[in-house]
Amino acid sequence: MTPVILFQGFMAIYGTAMGAGPLVQGYRIWRRRASSDVSLFSLSLIGLGCAFWMAWGIVSYNPPLIIANVVACFAYTFAIAMAIYFRGARR
Repeated sequence: MTPVILFQGFMAIYGTAMGAGPLVQGYRIWRRRASSDVSLFSLSLIGLGCAFWMAWGIVSYNPPLIIANVVACFAYTFAIAMAIYFRGARR
């Protein structure tokens, strides 16, 4: 294997793991039953960026980019849904 192939594999794994990061935020919101300290704008903006990167991966047929951003889009959708659902809720 060439160093480029190894680097691509590492980045695909790292990108997928990083894309799953918002699941932790969504779980925290669900556990606390409150999301008043979470920025919906920030989550939405980054989630939209992931959707654009996923679209670019589809257009350029780049499977690692597609997979990482499908995971990220799911994770951001979950975190945003939890934030909206628990918006204004009290402990």
